[in-house]
This record gives sequence, structure tokens and C-alpha cells, in this order.
Amino acid sequence: MSEHESSSLVKTLRPFHVWALGVGIVLVGEYMGWNFTVAKGGVLGSLLAMLVAGTMYVIISLCASELGSATKLAGGPYDWARLFIGPGAAASVGLAVYMEYIALEAADAIVVAFIAQSIFPELQVFPVTLLVIALLTFINYRGLLRLLL
Repeated sequence: MSEHESSSLVKTLRPFHVWALGVGIVLVGEYMGWNFTVAKGGVLGSLLAMLVAGTMYVIISLCASELGSATKLAGGPYDWARLFIGPGAAASVGLAVYMEYIALEAADAIVVAFIAQSIFPELQVFPVTLLVIALLTFINYRGLLRLLL
């Protein structure tokens, strides 16, 4: 870097963006996930799944707080995997998160398509799913362009 260039972070996410990410995660995980467990396993099966998932959330929260206080880096799971296991583990964590985001986008699209079909019964789920995936992909593309330009 030359003397005149300054290194600084650019604020790109606004509160609305963070809210939209949270709603997308909650919509798929909480709303649709528990509906599927009740349909497949009944109320008791759903309660058992909730107990197991709640226990895992508590454990991962405790692990993250310990690891976060033990390291000076702000990269989260990527840096923890790189520091404590190695660069291959960090790459695996990155790949897993990338695959999770792809699955989240597809699940969001399926949820929106089924909700749209419940409101408008003449709609077909598959074309609406493809349309929502195309829209979300375009939004991701525009966001990436905004960061690169």
C-alpha cells in the first residue's frame, strides 16, 4: 500500500440486512423445521428433537464463548479451526458454511413457494421455487458487485 491509501472497513450491512438474514434463518429453521418434526414424529417426537437441539445449542454457545475468549482473532469458526487444527480444517469449515448457505437459499425458496401456493392455490410450487431461487441469486450477485466495485 502506498502512503496515501488508508486501510479501513466499509460498512455495507445496515440493520435491515441483518434483520433479513435473521428472518431467513428463523423462517426455515424454526417455522418449517418444527412443522416437519411434528408431522413425522408427533408432538412427543418433536419435543424430544427440541430437547436434543436445545442441548446442542447450549453446548455450541459455551464452546464458542470459550474459544472466542481464548483467541485474539475475530474470524470465528474459521480462525478457531485454523489455529487449533490447521488450515485444512479451516477450509472444511468454510466449505460447510458455503454449503449451508446454498441449502438455506433453497429451503427459503421452498417455504416461499408453499406459502404462495397456500395463498394462491392455482400456483405450482416448482416454478415459484425456481423463480425465488433466481431472485435470491440475483440479490446475492448484486450484493457481490456492490462489494467489488
